[in-house]
Amino acid sequence: QGTWRLQYNDYVDQNITPLVIGYYPLSGDQASYTGMAKRYQKYLVEKENLKKSQDNSLLNVKFYGSFVQDELFAGIPYEDEVVLTSYDEATEILGELKKISGGSLTATMQAFGDGGINANGLAGGYSLTGVSGNKTALNNFVEYTKSNGIKTFFSFDTIKFYESGNGYSTKTDVALNVNGVPAPYYDFLNSTRDRHARTKGGKVGALISREMLFNSTADAVALADKFGISGIAFDTLGNLCYSDYDTVEDGEKTVYKNPWRNNMANDVKKITADVQKNSKTVLMDGAYSYAAVAADIITNTPTNSTGSNSFDLDVPLYQIVFQGYRSNSVGAINVATNPRTQFLKAIESGSGLSVTCAPLGVGMAVVESDFYYYVAGNNRV
Repeated sequence: QGTWRLQYNDYVDQNITPLVIGYYPLSGDQASYTGMAKRYQKYLVEKENLKKSQDNSLLNVKFYGSFVQDELFAGIPYEDEVVLTSYDEATEILGELKKISGGSLTATMQAFGDGGINANGLAGGYSLTGVSGNKTALNNFVEYTKSNGIKTFFSFDTIKFYESGNGYSTKTDVALNVNGVPAPYYDFLNSTRDRHARTKGGKVGALISREMLFNSTADAVALADKFGISGIAFDTLGNLCYSDYDTVEDGEKTVYKNPWRNNMANDVKKITADVQKNSKTVLMDGAYSYAAVAADIITNTPTNSTGSNSFDLDVPLYQIVFQGYRSNSVGAINVATNPRTQFLKAIESGSGLSVTCAPLGVGMAVVESDFYYYVAGNNRV
């Protein structure tokens, strides 16, 4: 074991938690990918208190609520929020999928707040009603899922936002960079991993300050309480790690230190524990290991490498580590590059299946054994 310390400048608090790197030699039958995964699993059990939670659901389905579309009226541009999936439609689809899955079913409700997929406000403006349905429709949906034993999670982005609102400002409540100015957050293109240029529709936003992250999450829990929602899903909380700086006055000179320079893992674990104490079940999507340990359910677990480098073999390390300890499922089969391969990867790793269910203008085939479920427009076939 060894320790490593980075000293930023003379003004940084010297009580820095050292970065410790541990080495675990493997030999014999354990000198393999499986041995590595099992050793890491043991580490999480011993050091991070990883405990067994619940069995995998056969099927996890993700619904998308709405999106904002640019329109023209008499030559005047305006934005129109368009429904992708209403609460009534989601109820009907879950009823059909419940029969097929034998009741082993989990649902994630994504983009049901203001602006839907294109939401500008923190946590979708802390709203769950709109074009997808009013309060009555939402209450009916929540009651249906509860009475039918369908584990349902409403997803909130409590970190990224593009405009002020609901008590959070993009000028005063955001993470700062080393120069003491708001650290910008850029949209990225998945295909090229380049910034999505503003001239082509890209947006530049902000990240909630690390100090305010506890508040932004607590407000999402309060909204869930209002509608009797017991399942909350987080995506960015589990897969976005960032620092934050504070200003410090030193005589006539303003310098900067980083009180939130590390311990993102500790923050996430504490936030998650607070949510769970409120009788909530927590789902993390695409989670880092520290978030997966803290959560009850993890989705979108990777089945292959990023392809950034050349590999001889892709190993389902994540699934080996968490299998039997966290309910988990692979990425959506119907939007995978090769649905059949993704389906076989789920079988190979023992993970649950996932599908994305939303009328996105083109049909999306969902493969589950010899069963095909097709969504096209607003009609299910």
